[in-house]
Amino acid sequence: LAPDYWYSEASWNLFDSTAGAYYYTAPQTFSSSAAVAVTLNLLPGSYSVDVWDTYSDGGTAGSVVDADETELVSWTSSSYSSFGQFGFLVTPPQFDVTIALAPDYWYSEASWNLYDSTAGAYYYTAAQTFSSSAAVAATLPLAAGHYSVDVWDSYGDGGTSGSVADAGGTELVSW
Repeated sequence: LAPDYWYSEASWNLFDSTAGAYYYTAPQTFSSSAAVAVTLNLLPGSYSVDVWDTYSDGGTAGSVVDADETELVSWTSSSYSSFGQFGFLVTPPQFDVTIALAPDYWYSEASWNLYDSTAGAYYYTAAQTFSSSAAVAATLPLAAGHYSVDVWDSYGDGGTSGSVADAGGTELVSW
């Protein structure tokens, strides 16, 4: 947040739309016209930075960035007069995982899907099949949760080996 020269007219607070309450019990004020940065660890949800100016001429510019430095919202000092509300969404963190699968010679008997135990649903709407006996890999962005790779063999003799690794290459499970 960067207040203008008349910083004593300005205040701000963070509104949590999911909880229906402000983060701070009272609006935060500025002690000078120097820009301030506040780092908060927010849960997933809908938020807004609410800014006030008692003289009704605006004056506080600002922005919100996530931990990856992606800008979620920004505004200029002239974006409002007496009150400005600048909303943004905090999404659940996602983690890339790579699922590597190797069907046997009878690849047409094999299929697989990723089950999300937290959501109680499969990642894909239908089981994934193989077009050859060549190994395949799928990298998927997943929210925090509990997952399983479900594999099927229509003949009933198994035949698909595989593994799951995180973005750093650390193997999480193999079969």
